[in-house]
Amino acid sequence: MANITGQYSKKIQRKIAARMVVYIALLLTLITWAGQALLQLLGVTTAQLTAAGGLALMLAAVPMMIGKVEMEGDDHEPDQEDKGWQSIIVMPLIFPFSVGASTVAIVISTSSRYDTTLDLIAISFVCFLFALVVGITNYFSGPLNQRLSTQGRDIMSRVAGIILVAIAFGLLTRGITEIALESGIKFLQVLGN
Repeated sequence: MANITGQYSKKIQRKIAARMVVYIALLLTLITWAGQALLQLLGVTTAQLTAAGGLALMLAAVPMMIGKVEMEGDDHEPDQEDKGWQSIIVMPLIFPFSVGASTVAIVISTSSRYDTTLDLIAISFVCFLFALVVGITNYFSGPLNQRLSTQGRDIMSRVAGIILVAIAFGLLTRGITEIALESGIKFLQVLGN
């Protein structure tokens, strides 16, 4: 995240971190309470959601891995430094970097398994803690970015890109495997009838 938020002033970085906490907490709490019903309404399985999240993460991470992400340091024009920061909060900072389809699938499956009101309140609290950790991490990524040289930021971005591509590949293959298994089970059920 440092290569994305590090270009902004400390004031804007604090705003980004605070908004991420609020947005992620609200999003995951909504998913906790209504995610399963929404997926059923849309006809989407958690396997499909996992595969889509893997693909989205892959598309966002490959440019980081190959060094095609614009690396900005302290050489900004002051009037342009804080422009456009609202547009990066939802995508890519929240989705897919902080909350991907796999996180959504985990929250939905957990809330489906533990579905009492007390359980859902506990899951919502854990989602808030997750949002808080993401916000704190993002808050401190800016100062880290400012301490690194352009080459250091490039290396960090590429390493992060490699890790994210590996995670994305795992999500994508797991989602596709689960889709294939679900399809195979349905096919065998049809043959059995």
